[in-house]
Amino acid sequence: MKTLSLMTCFLAVVLNSFGAVFPTLNNSGKLTVKLTAMHQGLDDVIAISKTNNTAKGTTVTTVSKSTVNSSVIQTVDLFAMLENSFATNFPAGAKLVVSRHGDFLIPWIVDGTGTNIIFNLSTNFTFGTIPGARVHADSQTSTSTSGGSGNSVSGALAETVTEIVDVHYDDSGLTTQDGTHTSFFITCLLTRKTSENLATQQIKDNIKIEGNGNGTVRDQTAVLQFTASFNISGVMDAP
Repeated sequence: MKTLSLMTCFLAVVLNSFGAVFPTLNNSGKLTVKLTAMHQGLDDVIAISKTNNTAKGTTVTTVSKSTVNSSVIQTVDLFAMLENSFATNFPAGAKLVVSRHGDFLIPWIVDGTGTNIIFNLSTNFTFGTIPGARVHADSQTSTSTSGGSGNSVSGALAETVTEIVDVHYDDSGLTTQDGTHTSFFITCLLTRKTSENLATQQIKDNIKIEGNGNGTVRDQTAVLQFTASFNISGVMDAP
């Protein structure tokens, strides 16, 4: 069974309003996306039809043609698609970022600082995890010290994670700006390389995602190829 990474209790505090008090992200990284959407163009359309009559009989020759139209959606286009989905215009300087909470990845719209949340995307744009579809390798060194001055932990973690994730986008239940809707589901391979300071819980993630799927993009049926990358840094949040 597939489980989407929706953290309901955590996200409930975020209001989709530019007038709200902005919560602050403890870690985040700017999302870079390339989504190639392949749409059916011509579909077995007769391009040429010739009839040749001779004394021996009639010969009919037809030539049919099918074509594929491709469009590339990059980060700026995804940003515009989100504005269309939510029927809004994000403030100048706003960014699309991803934060990590344990094993969960959450996309947000933030202000120009990159840390203050101004829009919660998790109702319609998610990165989902699949139970059991994950392997990891790590090396960890930790030292615990206790004494009159208190307890402390120091050390470092280096980890590489490979897992299957689902990227899901669905604005079919929203009233969009232009009246079109986008809904797609993409199964992806994610690789994450992480270093963490165990004393400060500061993390540095390098994450890459690649996958394929299908759906509709602004009401056009499409086969999709997806790549994304982001570097997350900051303090680790518990899931």
